[in-house]
Amino acid sequence: MAKPTPDHPIQFNRITNLLPWNGAVLYAGSPSRPRVSLRAVGGSDVAHPRLGKARLIRNDLMMPQFSILMANYNKGRYIDDAIRSVLAQTFTDWEIVIVDDASKDDSLERIERYRGDSRIRLYAKERNEGYTKALIYGLTKVSSEIVGILDSDDALVPEAIEKVHRIHTERSELGLVLSQTIRCDSNLKPLYVFATHRREPLIWLRGGTHFRTFKLAAYNKTTGFDPRVLHAEDWDLVIKLEEVAPGYRIDEPLYMYRYLSSAISQAPQSHLRGYRSLALVLYKAYLRRQRTSLPNIPRPALLAWIVAAVEYSFDLREPWRAMFFALRGLRISPLGRAAWRMLVRSMRACMSSSATSPNGDTTLRSYPVRVLRNNTGNIEPDRVVCIPLVHREGYCLYGGDFFIPESGQYHVTFKITIEAYSSARDPLAVLDVYENLQTNTVLAERGIRLADLAGRPRSFGVEFNAKEGQRVEFRVYWSEQCFLTVSKVILQKVQ
Repeated sequence: MAKPTPDHPIQFNRITNLLPWNGAVLYAGSPSRPRVSLRAVGGSDVAHPRLGKARLIRNDLMMPQFSILMANYNKGRYIDDAIRSVLAQTFTDWEIVIVDDASKDDSLERIERYRGDSRIRLYAKERNEGYTKALIYGLTKVSSEIVGILDSDDALVPEAIEKVHRIHTERSELGLVLSQTIRCDSNLKPLYVFATHRREPLIWLRGGTHFRTFKLAAYNKTTGFDPRVLHAEDWDLVIKLEEVAPGYRIDEPLYMYRYLSSAISQAPQSHLRGYRSLALVLYKAYLRRQRTSLPNIPRPALLAWIVAAVEYSFDLREPWRAMFFALRGLRISPLGRAAWRMLVRSMRACMSSSATSPNGDTTLRSYPVRVLRNNTGNIEPDRVVCIPLVHREGYCLYGGDFFIPESGQYHVTFKITIEAYSSARDPLAVLDVYENLQTNTVLAERGIRLADLAGRPRSFGVEFNAKEGQRVEFRVYWSEQCFLTVSKVILQKVQ
C-alpha cells in the first residue's frame, strides 16, 4: 500500500482529475492564511496562469451535507470506536476527513480497514505539528459547509449528526451548534451526563465545548484556529464563533467523551498549560469585545483567570511567564491588590531564577480559588478570606470534581494560613475529600486544631485512597473560630 501523504489521500474523488479547465471552478487562497473553501475536496493542487496555486472542487450535487473532522495522533487503540460511531449514524450523507499527525502506533493500519467506504478520507502528515495545526489543515480538505469535530478517542451517539444537521439547516443564522456531553470511562462506558448551561454567553465558560459543529461561512469570518493556543483551542474557536454568529446548544447528550487515565496522570503539565492558555484566550476575547455590544466576561472574573495563570506559571516553574500574566492583570485592574501581589511574587521569582511549586513531577491538578466555589468568606481573585463576626460558619471552599484515573493513594495539599486566639475551640477548620459521583461519602478528613498551628504552617495535607472511576471534590469547612485564608489546592499521586 502506498503511504498516504497530505496532498494525496487514500480516498478522494478522482473525478476532479477529469474536469476540463473551462468547466472547473477554481479556489485560490493566501499562502499565509488560506481561506477555507466551502466545497474543497482533497487532491493535488494545480497551477493556473493567473491565480497560481488553486484546487479543483467537485460539483455541488456531489457534496456531502456534513463533514466530520478528526485529528489523530497515536490513538489507534480508540479510533475504531470513533469511526464506527459515525458509520452507525442515522444520517448517512456525511464524510470523515481524518488528519493523522505522524502517529507512531498502528493508527494508519486501523484506518486502512475502512478505505472501502469512499466517505472516509485520510491525510497522513509526515511530521508531527500538533492537534491545532492538524485541524487547520483538515479544514482545507472538508467538502461540506457544515463541520463537526470528533476527537479520535471519543464517539457520537447514533442520532448526533442528524440532530445537529437539522438545527443548522432549519436555522440558517446559526454559526455554532453544541450539545450536552456523556462522560465515559476508558472503555467508553457512560458514567454521567455533563449537563451544561444553554443560555449564558459562551465566554462565561458555563459548560463544555462538545459536540462542536459550525458553518464554514461563520468560521471564515473569524481569525480561525490559533496554533499558538495549546490545549484550549476548543474554547478559542467557540468564543470566536460566538462573536460573528448566534450559537445554540441542543439540550441532549450527543457526544461521548472518554476519560483516559494516561492523559490525566502522564501529562499533568498539559492541564496547567491548557488552563493558562484559556486565560490568554479570555484576555484576548475581552479586548476584542470591548466597546462592542457583545457580552463580555466580567472584569473580576477575568482577573481571577489571569491570577490563576500566574499560579499555573509558578507550578510550571516559569517565572517570566508568570510576570507576563501579572502585567496583564495590572492592565485589567491597575488598582487591584491581587494583581499587585502577583506582580511582586513574579518579580521575586524572576530575580531568584526559580518558581515556588514543590513536587511538580507528581502534581496531577493545581486548583486556584478561581476554579472552586464557596458558601462563606470574602472571595478575591487569588484567595478566600474568612473573618470571625463578619462571615458565617460554612464551606469557604469546595469543588474540583477530579475524575480518578487509577485506583491508589493520593495526597491533597490545602494552601491555608490560620490565625486564632488561644481561647478558640477545636477544630478551627475541617478539610475533607468527598466522593460525589458513586458513593457520596467522605473518603478522608482532617480537623485543624490549635496545636497544629505551631510554627505557623502555610499548608495542610490529607491523604486518601480512591478507586478508578470515582470523582472527588475538596472541601474546607470553616468553624468561625479563626482568621483563615485559603489560596490553592494541589492534588498529587502518591508514588
